[in-house]
Amino acid sequence: MSKGCLSCLSCLCKVVIVCTNVVSIIIGLLLVAIGAIFAFVLGLLSGTLASTLESMMGSFSSSLKEYGVEINLSELLGGMSEITGSVGWSFLVLGVVLIVLSCIGCCGACCTVRGCLIIYAVMVGIMLIGQVIVISIWFSSNNLFKENARSAMEESLKKFTGISSKNIQSLLQNLVHVFVGCCGVTNGTDFQTMSPDWNRTYSVSGYSFNLTYPLTCCKFDLSTFKPKDEYCPYNNTTPETSNYKKGCYEAIFTFIDDYLPLDYLFYGLGGVLGFQCLLIVGVVILLVHDQKDNGKVKPT
Repeated sequence: MSKGCLSCLSCLCKVVIVCTNVVSIIIGLLLVAIGAIFAFVLGLLSGTLASTLESMMGSFSSSLKEYGVEINLSELLGGMSEITGSVGWSFLVLGVVLIVLSCIGCCGACCTVRGCLIIYAVMVGIMLIGQVIVISIWFSSNNLFKENARSAMEESLKKFTGISSKNIQSLLQNLVHVFVGCCGVTNGTDFQTMSPDWNRTYSVSGYSFNLTYPLTCCKFDLSTFKPKDEYCPYNNTTPETSNYKKGCYEAIFTFIDDYLPLDYLFYGLGGVLGFQCLLIVGVVILLVHDQKDNGKVKPT
């Protein structure tokens, strides 16, 4: 390749690498902002958010109170902030790493700093290998990811203590039942096998009885936030009025498969892999051009 062609190609590579890393810096800043919100802001503003949500969910909360289910949004948000704290820190670390890596790439490309270019290429290569492993696992055995999700849902259900409980797992379980229209992980029998000791005692109009399944396994009218059949809590085993046969695992992943196919996400990740390969090639071209400019390549 002539020196003129190599120079033009080198300039093009610089532009592509710099523009790519400017975009990466912006993405990194967004990740840091999202991470800060999850790690710090949710906990600090849980009280304010709770009052706002209470006004938005007034009819829903009051309807559930009639059936003995009281949602303490302050505790719910406080518990969620504990869970999302680790997610927030993950976003923060990922954002900072992306920003630092992108700055190294920009510096190396703009000023042709060999050390920065080599570090950048190595780091991009490590990320590329990691992505190849993840993509390979997904397309060879994507059930592994789904089974991990099922295990997490089952562990959460084991901590379910009743419809009026205020622990985060019970609150989230009740909300998922109502809004997703499901019951348990596989079906309602999970409440007999995985969390058999939850509080089944239920009272309405001065009459007490034991629930077969949680009240929230009943089918709810989301316009009024009340069970479609007021007698559902007494039995909760009629398919027309109860979701006791429909597990949340199946309901959630059916929705994802229908409207948010995860395969497309990994196809997109494959496209990112191709672009990362081009970035590494661009770094190699810059290094070769720098060597020739400094007379480090001996003539043959």
